[in-house]
Amino acid sequence: VVRPPTKLELIKYEKTSSYCWGVSWREDGNILCSTWRDGIDVRSGSDLNLIKKINISGSVWSAYTVGDQLITKVSNDDTVSTYIGTESNPQHTLLHQYESYYSQLSVSDSMIADIDKASKQLMIYTITGNHLYNIDISDMSEPYGVHILPADDSVLVSDCERGGEVRKYKLQAGEHHQPVWRCTGLTSLAGITSDQSGLIYVVSADKKKIYQISPQG
Repeated sequence: VVRPPTKLELIKYEKTSSYCWGVSWREDGNILCSTWRDGIDVRSGSDLNLIKKINISGSVWSAYTVGDQLITKVSNDDTVSTYIGTESNPQHTLLHQYESYYSQLSVSDSMIADIDKASKQLMIYTITGNHLYNIDISDMSEPYGVHILPADDSVLVSDCERGGEVRKYKLQAGEHHQPVWRCTGLTSLAGITSDQSGLIYVVSADKKKIYQISPQG
């Protein structure tokens, strides 16, 4: 039985060479740290020591690996681009590009969920980059965070406006997507994730806190 945590406790922190905008676990147990104009740090999952750097042009906001694929979201000036590549050639294939402020990316073993903040669409791709469908999130003020929940074929989206909210959508094609649930009254939401017990964690940027949300919202 996986028991949800009753508290969050800092174990260790490590300074990076540049601003770190996002982290993700790699299949080998190490961590990818996305940085501001300084590529991607590969750090040990046990002690956070730097193992190597992956050079990439632009500021990296999200980075994930699935097998030998590297999926990244990168900004250059006012252009935001999503790439599928490898560690040796990280910007090999352009998946999507738009002109707007940054929003997050989420990757599972079989899918990619990418927010286009300009058109306010949540775009769903196969892990190899084939477009499947879009989920319309145009009624959200500032869609920012996204997190795939593979266990029940759903996806979470956070709205970073002051009267922000988290929404859960089913991952299925259709023109009239309605949220499964909405958790409202949250503030300045940013990154979002979940644990093995189904609990959801979302960062509040200006409140300097982490909200914990039940699987039912």
